[in-house]
Amino acid sequence: MLKTILLLTPVYVTLFWSVVLLTDKSNYSIPRSFLSKFMIAAFVVYLSHFFFYSGLENIYIAIDPIYQLSSLLVYPLYHIYFRLLTIDQTFSIRKHWHLLLAPFMCFILYLIGVIVADNNEYKMWLFNRNLNFTSSAMLYLKTIDQLIRVCFIIQVVYVVVSNFRLITKYGHKASHFYSNATDSSTIRITLLNYSMIFTAISSITLATLGRDFFKNEYTGIIIAAVIFSSMLFLIGWLGDRQKVLNPAFESENSHEEETQNDNSSDNQHLLIDKIETLFTEQQLFLNSKLNILDIASALGSNRTYISYLINKNFNQNFCSYVNQYRIQYLEEKMHEQPELPNQQLAELCGFGSTDSMKRAVLNKTGMSIQEWKSKLHNSIIKKQLIDDSNH
Repeated sequence: MLKTILLLTPVYVTLFWSVVLLTDKSNYSIPRSFLSKFMIAAFVVYLSHFFFYSGLENIYIAIDPIYQLSSLLVYPLYHIYFRLLTIDQTFSIRKHWHLLLAPFMCFILYLIGVIVADNNEYKMWLFNRNLNFTSSAMLYLKTIDQLIRVCFIIQVVYVVVSNFRLITKYGHKASHFYSNATDSSTIRITLLNYSMIFTAISSITLATLGRDFFKNEYTGIIIAAVIFSSMLFLIGWLGDRQKVLNPAFESENSHEEETQNDNSSDNQHLLIDKIETLFTEQQLFLNSKLNILDIASALGSNRTYISYLINKNFNQNFCSYVNQYRIQYLEEKMHEQPELPNQQLAELCGFGSTDSMKRAVLNKTGMSIQEWKSKLHNSIIKKQLIDDSNH
C-alpha cells in the first residue's frame, strides 16, 4: 500500500498541474499553457514508472515506447517553455522542430527495434537489463537504449545552460515593463531552472543505478518519490505565477521600435511633466496591474520612448520609478493609520500583494518591511517629541 502511494504521488502532482495550468482561463498565458504540456509528458513518465514497479507488466510493455518518447520530450518542452517566457511569442513546429527532432528520431529507432525483436526476448529484457542476448535485433535495441541515455544527458546539460543564458540576457527586461516588484524579479524563473537542475541530477543518478535497483528497495523509492513530487510541485507552483520575462519579445539584435515623438529637449520635458502628472495627480501607481503600455497609451507615445525617458531623467527603470510613489503613499498611510495590517496596506498602495510590497521596500531602502516600519515609527515618535517640546 505504501509503495503504491509513493509511486502515485508524482503522478498526482503532474496530473494536478496539467489540469490547473490548462483550464484556469483567468490567468491564461501562452507560456503557462505550454507548461501544462511539459506536465503531461512528465505525467506519462511517472505513470509508466508506476506500472513498472507495481508489477503491471502487460500494461507497461504496451506503453514502453511511449514512455521512452515522453522521457526524452520532458527537457526540450521545458526549454521551449523558457523560450516562451523570453524570446518566442508562440510555439510552432516550424520554429521549434530542432528541439524535438532528437526525441522523435530516438523514438522511431527504438520502435523499429521493438517491432523486429523477438517478443519474448524483448519482454524479458525490459524487466531484467542484465540478461545477455545474442540476436542482432536485441543487440540493436540495447544500442538504441544506450543512445537514448546519452541523448537524455546531452539534453539536460543543453537545456539547463540555455535556460540560464536566456535569464541572463533577458531578465532585466521585465523591470522595464511591469510595475509589480515580484513580476519584475528573476527569482522565480531562476528557481524554476534550479528546480529542474535538481530533478535532472536525481534522474541521472537514478538512471545510473538502474531500475532493477528499485524493484524491492523501499528507501530508494521513498527518496525518489519525495524528490520528484516536491520538485514537480514547485515547478508547477512557480510556473503558475511566473509572468513573461520579456513581454515585448525583443531579441538582443532587434532594433528598438521607432519613436514617433519629437526628440527635442522641449518635447522631452513636456512628456516628463505629463508622466509626473499621471503619478502625482491621477495616482496611476495605485493600479497594481499597471505596466508601461498603460503609461504609453495615456500619453499617446510608445513604451520604448517612455522607458528611455524614465531611465534618462530619473536614472531608474519603470518598476522602481512606479514603486517610489507607492512607497511614499505607503508612508503616508502608515502615518494616518498605523494599525493597518500589511495585506491591507499593500492593496491600498497599489502593490497588489504583501510579497510585492516587501520586495519593493527592500529594493528601495535595503531594509525589510518590519525594519523600515520600525524606523519610520521611531522617527514619528521623535518628531512628536520635538513638536511637544517646542510647544
